[in-house]
Amino acid sequence: MESTPRCFPILCTLACWASIPVPVLREPAVRSEEVRLPITKDNSIVLVRREYDLNAGAKSRIRIKGNQHLVALEFDAVKLRGRTIESAVLVMRREKETIDGVTISTISVPWDEGKSTARTAGLSSVHGWGREGAWFPSVTGGNSHSLTSQARTKLDNGWYRWSVDPDLIHANALGLAHGLTVHEVSSDYSRNPTVFSRESRKNAPYLSVRLGREVDRQPLPSAPSELKLIADAPNDGLLLSIRAPARGLSYVISVGSRELPRVATPYLSPGEVQRIPLGALELKPGEDVTVSVRTMARSGALSRVAEVKGRVPRLAGLVFPDVAPLRRAKTRVEGIDVVPVLDRFFADGSLIGGGQAKHRSLNAVFDGARITLQGARGEVVGFQVLLRGEGRAHPVCRIEGLRVDLQRAVAVKTPRSMAHDPLVPIGGFELQRDRDTVLVGDVFIPFDTTSEEYVGALSIGDGRTLPIHIAVRGFTLPRTASFLCEMNSYGLPDRVDQFYALQGIAYDHRVHVNVLHYGHRSAAAGARQCNMDMRKADGQRMAERRYNAIEPGATSTYWGDFIEVFGSFLSGSCFARGHRGAIPAPGFYLTFHESWPLNVRPYFNGDLDAYAAFAGRPEYAATFVAVLKDFVRVAKREGWTKTGFQLYLNNKGSLKEVTKAPWILDEPTAYWDYRALAYYGDLTRRAKGKRCPIDVQYRIDISRPEFARGELDGKSDLWVVNGGAFDRYQAMVMDRQRRTGETIWTYGTSSHVHESSRRIQAWVLEAYLSGATGVVPWQTVNKNGEAMKVGDQLGLFIFDGPKAIRHTMRLKAYRRAEQDIEYLELLRRQRGWTRRQLREFVSHYVRLRGETKTKSAADAGTRSFGRLSPESFRRLREATATLIR
Repeated sequence: MESTPRCFPILCTLACWASIPVPVLREPAVRSEEVRLPITKDNSIVLVRREYDLNAGAKSRIRIKGNQHLVALEFDAVKLRGRTIESAVLVMRREKETIDGVTISTISVPWDEGKSTARTAGLSSVHGWGREGAWFPSVTGGNSHSLTSQARTKLDNGWYRWSVDPDLIHANALGLAHGLTVHEVSSDYSRNPTVFSRESRKNAPYLSVRLGREVDRQPLPSAPSELKLIADAPNDGLLLSIRAPARGLSYVISVGSRELPRVATPYLSPGEVQRIPLGALELKPGEDVTVSVRTMARSGALSRVAEVKGRVPRLAGLVFPDVAPLRRAKTRVEGIDVVPVLDRFFADGSLIGGGQAKHRSLNAVFDGARITLQGARGEVVGFQVLLRGEGRAHPVCRIEGLRVDLQRAVAVKTPRSMAHDPLVPIGGFELQRDRDTVLVGDVFIPFDTTSEEYVGALSIGDGRTLPIHIAVRGFTLPRTASFLCEMNSYGLPDRVDQFYALQGIAYDHRVHVNVLHYGHRSAAAGARQCNMDMRKADGQRMAERRYNAIEPGATSTYWGDFIEVFGSFLSGSCFARGHRGAIPAPGFYLTFHESWPLNVRPYFNGDLDAYAAFAGRPEYAATFVAVLKDFVRVAKREGWTKTGFQLYLNNKGSLKEVTKAPWILDEPTAYWDYRALAYYGDLTRRAKGKRCPIDVQYRIDISRPEFARGELDGKSDLWVVNGGAFDRYQAMVMDRQRRTGETIWTYGTSSHVHESSRRIQAWVLEAYLSGATGVVPWQTVNKNGEAMKVGDQLGLFIFDGPKAIRHTMRLKAYRRAEQDIEYLELLRRQRGWTRRQLREFVSHYVRLRGETKTKSAADAGTRSFGRLSPESFRRLREATATLIR
């Protein structure tokens, strides 16, 4: 693989540091010469749990190992200023094992050899790399405006010789970068590749640089054109839009005497329009600004100044309404308590997650004598009844004009105690004096109602009755969710009616279930490549063999059963009579993957670079593109233009296991995995064309976004980021989203049955406030029915025997969180608030400080929070509703 220059700016808002003066250089012609630059700093940055704070700056031998040990090094490049670089080679002495190839990238911030670790550059008072909390990978490897290049190993008498793209050296010579990172392309952790460091003296690494014959004698670089200042209200600032000139390396961008930090300044993309956030300058709202921009050549020469004037948008003022305290009724009905659905209880009557006993009879929905619910038009509001007594009960809840679903909760075994979670039909049951029977009610407020209130009653059937009052707010929720909760599952049900029953439950909870139908071993000879074989209403199974019977070079396939089975779900017509009307499927996995339409292995030539892996068999890529084009035509014809189709490669492969894909495509690890994802992304874009008539998103589930090394830029539409990675690299991911436009979701695992459902509510709300537009709870369907007896953290939907599908109380936490987000979205848009302002508003009422806890590196992770007060969520909702017009 030849050294390939890449410029991948990711915009991080970092603390400003002193600007580096860059002189305009004019020197006489010189002859070509080769110089040897000694390495002046080196350190192996350790990205292994419990070793994050290790420093190897003084060691004579340091490790370069996959994503676990990245070597940072620096050299004295001052003498190169003003000289053009023809070529460069990084030379390092092998100590043990062999490295096949590396990614070499620039480092965007200064660092200290003796103090730097994975979590800090070791400089000043900032504990991080350039900004508080930033980890090393966020400022290198294509992130934070770092440059990358790839090099295969040349081993000469025990010395590695890795080509480095000249622009990486130019960047260091001009003070735009602070050294280089060496990152192994492999992720084989069965070995410990080691090299000698600069402390080893005679085996010390060095950089061999060939300088050009002449200093750059071309005219001064052209200044950028088409300068515009664009209000970037959601992201708290201004965007500078410029068209890059044809030549140059980078820019110098200033507002008055304040220069945009290098980590926020992109490298030049010739001829393209570049949008550059100016948030790192911390401009004041309402401030009049003059932004000056100069192009910087590789010699250091600067263009004339281009200027644009504008005003920083003023921010709308924040308002924090007071919320009236709760008031207890003077009388109460004995043996009946009512609480919000999210506040679940153990069977012994104690509140899961802890809390005050008085919460049972005084809370957001109950004052001790009456159930009071408030909701917008289109909202689903709910309550939970804790019922004690004697004799048999036959509860009935009626509210004239409204749909009311009433169910009974089942207590299941958990590590802590028996806890209520699964829901079953209400039926009749025997009451107990010292144990709660838990009922859960959902009340659906119509979208088109003109009523301001509804009244009704909950009758227990033993003479006890509670009045119910519904107050309808003066605004309407959107029918389509603004924020998506996609319930992940694997393997289609046996029958089509089960699939629709599952989706019907999800629909009522403002979420959707996305079922991945193929498996990791779909490349095995004779394997079922798609598993599209559900039993239809007529008893016949889908024609899977016909669906898979695709010959090389085919331009179409059989879609008949696909249309028959999934058509009404994809269009949303199956929900036409539902509460929200016909909502097209927000997310649906397509069958396309590395072994469909054609099996990958017969066409794979063994080259790990996917762009070379099918060089001799062009029909593999051509068929993938052609069949996807055919699906686009079919989907357009069927009217599936608003369906959220996803082309997603889930398989975790292995080069040696021929029953699998050659790469790890779900949660990629090695460089070649990211490269393969880029390849399939290119095929998808070829099929979609410039204006695709349907919504096909190329989706990547990624647990290591920091190691993409620029390969995924411009390749994907949707990133679903691991919760722990999103927590650690959130600024990096969201800055990338602003630059490249991907939709960002985050994935994790729902809270345990013995944990508060408020954790789910907090996770979803926190993800929204961070800028994500969706969450994906991992593996949400329990198919063996055991979750009806033993608490299952994953099981939000439960197959209870051959016919019934149950759901759980925890599922309702996702709906409550989604509806809370709709409130906040209405408020944000009406008030013109930025994301930062919205976070400040929410934090006035609710403190969201979560962390992702994992059991292993492969664990999706569960978001954990401290004490979450039910009252704080009530106050937030009421304050938001007060401000919505």
